[in-house]
Amino acid sequence: MVADGYRNHRIAKFNRDGKLEWQVNKLGKHLGEFNLPHGISSDDEENIYVADRNNARIQVFDHQGKPIANWNHKDIGRPFGKMIAQLLPFEIKQLVRKKLELRKIYLSMVNGQTKSNQSII
Repeated sequence: MVADGYRNHRIAKFNRDGKLEWQVNKLGKHLGEFNLPHGISSDDEENIYVADRNNARIQVFDHQGKPIANWNHKDIGRPFGKMIAQLLPFEIKQLVRKKLELRKIYLSMVNGQTKSNQSII
C-alpha cells in the first residue's frame, strides 16, 4: 500500500511483484476522495485506514479500495503519521467488517464513553 498525497491525491495497492492492483485517485472532500493522503495502515481484516491530512479525517476502505467510512472530528486534527490499525478496539473492527457507519462509535470514544481504553489514531 502506498499513500501518494503530494502529487496525485491517491492511495495505491501493488502486488508482491510490484504490479499495480488498484488505486483510488481523486481530489476532493467526499467519501473516497483525498486532499493529501499521508499515513496508511491496515488491520487483520485487510481494511485500509488512510490519514487524509488536509480533509482532517481518517478514511476506511476495504481490501479492494472501496470506501467504507470516514471519521472526522475536531480532536483528530490533521492526521499524518502511520496508524496502527491493529490497536483498534474490537467493537470498531466488528462494525468495519459489517460496513456500518463508524462516526457515532468514534465520537463516543473521543468523548470517553466507551469501555475500551485504546486509541484509534
